[in-house]
Amino acid sequence: MADLLRSTAFRWALGIALWSALLALAMFAFVYWQTADYLREELAETLRLEVRAAAADDAAAANRVDTWIAMDPHATHYGGLFGPDGTRRAGNLGAVPEHLARDGDAYRVSATVDLAGRTLQDEIWAAALTLADGRIVVIAHDTDEIDRVKATTLRALGLGLVPTLALSVLGGLLLTSRARRRLAATEAAVAEVMRGDLRRRLPVGDHDDEFDRLTRTVNRMLDEIEHLMGEVRSVGDAVAHDLRTPLTRLRARLERTRSQARSVAEFHEAIDQGLIWIDQTLAMVTAVLRIGEMEDGRRRGAFARVDLGEVAAVAVEFFAPLAEEKDIDLALSVPPVRMSSTATATCASRRSRTWSTTR
Repeated sequence: MADLLRSTAFRWALGIALWSALLALAMFAFVYWQTADYLREELAETLRLEVRAAAADDAAAANRVDTWIAMDPHATHYGGLFGPDGTRRAGNLGAVPEHLARDGDAYRVSATVDLAGRTLQDEIWAAALTLADGRIVVIAHDTDEIDRVKATTLRALGLGLVPTLALSVLGGLLLTSRARRRLAATEAAVAEVMRGDLRRRLPVGDHDDEFDRLTRTVNRMLDEIEHLMGEVRSVGDAVAHDLRTPLTRLRARLERTRSQARSVAEFHEAIDQGLIWIDQTLAMVTAVLRIGEMEDGRRRGAFARVDLGEVAAVAVEFFAPLAEEKDIDLALSVPPVRMSSTATATCASRRSRTWSTTR
């Protein structure tokens, strides 16, 4: 359960469901508000028209009130004609409702009504006007009908909210299931890359959406990482090969000196030659570090002109032991020109094979 709650797909589905529920609630509230307002306005307009019609003819006011009451067989119409002192002269209202304005507009008030021989206290919508002789005419309607419509509307909206929320959750799960599958495939590919398979790439869909563009960017990054790792391996192999040669020469020279040297001078000569080769090895390591600094942009200075003739001489001296092992003679010819002059190194074997390198 905890894993489900932490799942992105579950959170997305829940978010979609909650958002859909909020939209449904907003829509239902608007429908309820419009329905209730429409019913209230319709009833208020009817009461306004009836009370004005009753007040239009003072002599016929009582008859108009009785007609309004008799029009409704469900006993939802109320009315009354009251004298200036508040005495009822017609209708089924026990008294003029308190706090009811005599302006002809409709208000919701509490009133005493006579219904089927019983006196009840009920909530009604009523409109009242004062006649020219001081009498008061009241036209009213029961609120139960509007309340029933409101309750029915709320019940319908509430029942409609349940399937809306369920369908929203289901839709959210369906929409996020595809994203979850893509995330699972991406996670599997990333796990293989982390295990060292730099050739593996993330799966890219056909929709060119944000997720596809992100995976293509990550794949390009993996291409660059694979390329850089290949270069690192190449540089490492080259450095290992270049370091092995002088170290091999040094070891061979030391072994030969230990078994063949006859004097201290010969030992000193071997040690001096070994130090030279060690210095060459350290210089090579320093050069590799400098190259790394320059590629990383950290090294900005300490640049100088290079004598290519000297570089060629060092190369010939460096490869001389290998040439000797393979029965090849190396010869270096450097013309006495400027530093940028041409330096030629040739190597010829005793088997009449020739190689030449010119800069």
